[in-house]
Amino acid sequence: MEPLTKAEFEALPEDKQLEKLQELVDLTGAEIDTGGDKSLVDIYLAHLPDPKDKKRMAVRALQSVRFLDDDKKRRTLLKDSVALVGVNVAEQLKAEGLVTGAKV
Repeated sequence: MEPLTKAEFEALPEDKQLEKLQELVDLTGAEIDTGGDKSLVDIYLAHLPDPKDKKRMAVRALQSVRFLDDDKKRRTLLKDSVALVGVNVAEQLKAEGLVTGAKV
């Protein structure tokens, strides 16, 4: 998933903005509330992962897998999906041959 700039995100129709938010949820495992008075643009930008974050690692699932992430939340990765997971979990899943490194 290539992150979009504010202008790129704003240029999308609402249904595409919601698709991009879903991609972000799938990638990060974040719980995102689209209710309230925040715009979809503000919500999207607030939840973009920090590329300098050393606590999370991008992985690609070699098969579907369920696990507890470093923050103790249960996550499911489907085969061939890419997600950001805690470094400790990423290393464990790699050692077990369930995931490989990926680019976000």
